[in-house]
Amino acid sequence: MKLITYLLENRTWDFCYVAFMGPDRLQHPLWTNITALEPRATEYYRMLDAALGKMLEHVGPDNTLFVVSDHGFQGAGSVFDINEYLYSKGLLKLNNTNQGQRRKANYRAELKHLVKRLGLLTLVRRVKKALKSRGIVKTNIVHVDKPLENDIDWEHTLAYVPSLSGYGGGYADIFLSNELGEERLAELCEDLKRQVHPVTGKPLVDELFTTEVYGTGPYAPREPHLIVLANEGVTFHMALGNKRLWDEENKVRGTHQKNGVLYAFGKGIKQGLKAPNAEIYDIVPTLLQSMGLPLPHAFDGHVLQELFVEQNQIAHVDEKGTESGLARRKLKKLLEI
Repeated sequence: MKLITYLLENRTWDFCYVAFMGPDRLQHPLWTNITALEPRATEYYRMLDAALGKMLEHVGPDNTLFVVSDHGFQGAGSVFDINEYLYSKGLLKLNNTNQGQRRKANYRAELKHLVKRLGLLTLVRRVKKALKSRGIVKTNIVHVDKPLENDIDWEHTLAYVPSLSGYGGGYADIFLSNELGEERLAELCEDLKRQVHPVTGKPLVDELFTTEVYGTGPYAPREPHLIVLANEGVTFHMALGNKRLWDEENKVRGTHQKNGVLYAFGKGIKQGLKAPNAEIYDIVPTLLQSMGLPLPHAFDGHVLQELFVEQNQIAHVDEKGTESGLARRKLKKLLEI
């Protein structure tokens, strides 16, 4: 905050963007502490609120403030092993030389399940941690229950989740082979929709998205994808070995929730209005409109006109640019930040 305050007070500015990463970093591992309103957790949010207040001090009568998040948060205690699922469906293949590793992963998963049922998981983890700290047990750098790239038979694998990013996000991004075909993809989607929690009966899937959700252009992925958004309270692991597919965490962790945040305040913004339902790609056109700048090209999103006191006509940059090129230079400057 010291740096951004200095810049706001000592530099000429027309656009300021600040990302507060702390809430995301804390809510993932400390979700239960935060929802229990533990003093140290609430103290952090007081500090965050004070930082927002500091920003508001610099929002003058000609400025507008937007508070935006592309996702919310929720607790997740159930886990679905998505790569084990793909393996069970014959879509993920391992090299024959790694079948021994596969058997070790099965044994490890069964042992973990038994320890959990006996209520000894926390004790076992404490003992293991103590033994590691004393050098009695070596730390495993390579885990046998995670599909490493050199374990996979790429020639015959049709679907695979390579990244753990979905663990905190509550989604699984399945990379698909071009050889999978539309019919088998449709079968995979239908089968995923049929997966339910063995105890609660709650469906695994909230929504499914195909590659088109990434949009088009030079940065769109070349390979096909299937993105699985899990239902509330569920997230994914990429581990192999757990034939049951489902597991329960010993601690509820924070994961992303699909409903985000949008607040708007300041010049030209209606007061007391409940913000309309919006998509994340509506934000940039709305910001440009609030700054009186034309839209440089067609957007998937649209201007949230409901936020503004005056619903002005939306301007676009034509092929020849604008008079004196002022708007184009401003847009270029914003894109370089």
